[in-house]
Amino acid sequence: MEINCGVIVVRRGDVIPKIIRKTTSGTSSINIPAVCPCCGERSNINISDSGVKTVCCVNKECPAVKLAEFEHFVEQMGMKGIAGETLDKLIKAGFIKEFSDLFKIDTQMILTIDGFKKKSAENIFNTIQLNRRKSLSVFLSSLGIQGLGKSVSALVSNNFKDIYEITSDYNETYKKLCNISGIAEKTANSIIEGLQDKKNIIDNLLKYVEISTTLSTTGTLSGMLFCLSGSMTNGKDSLKKIIEQYGGTVKSSVVKNLTYLIAG
Repeated sequence: MEINCGVIVVRRGDVIPKIIRKTTSGTSSINIPAVCPCCGERSNINISDSGVKTVCCVNKECPAVKLAEFEHFVEQMGMKGIAGETLDKLIKAGFIKEFSDLFKIDTQMILTIDGFKKKSAENIFNTIQLNRRKSLSVFLSSLGIQGLGKSVSALVSNNFKDIYEITSDYNETYKKLCNISGIAEKTANSIIEGLQDKKNIIDNLLKYVEISTTLSTTGTLSGMLFCLSGSMTNGKDSLKKIIEQYGGTVKSSVVKNLTYLIAG
């Protein structure tokens, strides 16, 4: 690793820069830390199938690791507005130790933490509650398992009917993963190890999160027309997905047969 290298960068996904390759050498090298600056445990270098190296702390209870895991979870789950600072305060207050604890939080608990007022506490609570139903792909990518990012999670969700098929027999799951185009054996191994390691976390999450493998064409909102107006706590897109998952249809403007106008 070097400072001041010349590199080629391209646009990927949501305008995220992706370094393709190095074109010129740098002026000095970067020393990879041997120990974690947060907890003092040794660091480890993980290498992906594509050769990307990532420096990680081996201590699963490291405060920085815990915070990063929660940040990844809320981002993947679409819990907009819950920043790392908020998560850090919730962790230090002892309210959240694993992902499922987020769904146990109420506004009164949040208000006991310095810096939070009624409105901000309600926003956090509402944001969490609006994300109790997710696709299998989103659920998988939120777990923070190495090798199980957005693209691989989408591949997995297209080849398994539900989370229970994935976790019921790890040997069968491994074989099926290896037969999916785009998933190498190393990635399949990493996914299986991650699923086994996080079995209790997954089981606890399933008590609060409903997983939808496909959008529902029938449901409690089937035949209803909705229009969303104004600013929504968790964004219009999130609410739109929930309505569609339960069979409702969202219109961009008020129409004659509108069932509900939801004003933010």
